[in-house]
Amino acid sequence: MIALFVLLGIGLKFVDDAFDRNLYSKKIATIFAFLVCILWISLSFTNIYIGTILTAVLLGSLLAGKIDNSAFQATAGLVLLFFFFSGITLHFALLAFLTLVAALDEWVHDKSVIFKFRPLLKLAVLALLLVIPASAILAFFAFDMSYDITGFLTQKISSRKRLAITSYETV
Repeated sequence: MIALFVLLGIGLKFVDDAFDRNLYSKKIATIFAFLVCILWISLSFTNIYIGTILTAVLLGSLLAGKIDNSAFQATAGLVLLFFFFSGITLHFALLAFLTLVAALDEWVHDKSVIFKFRPLLKLAVLALLLVIPASAILAFFAFDMSYDITGFLTQKISSRKRLAITSYETV
């Protein structure tokens, strides 16, 4: 089960990097976006806490204006419509709190090295250890850390590609 959350984080970052940094094919990323959407919806029904955390990540990103490409807009819309019509059960007090923290994380993300890996939501989820089951916290961290690690690895790969292209052009 944890592997699915890792896959979700990797898939989300893949789509993000395809559209924001032009690292991958946008056509392939659009297909991945819909697969991520299906996985996101499926995992959100695992339990009320996982659904609440994933929905807070989505709503926080939406509030912060980070859903800024057509693939994310379409899939976010599908997720929210599905949740609305399916009657998913969420913990609304946690949803409101975590959505605000997720949005704050997104707003300060580019402001300082301290916030590069969006620590506020991680700390908020950890602080709720007495409220949220450990399995949901572990699932969130598997998702979140795989997203961050994928970003780190693609940053390294793209830096090497640029260096190789620059070196090739100067020869």
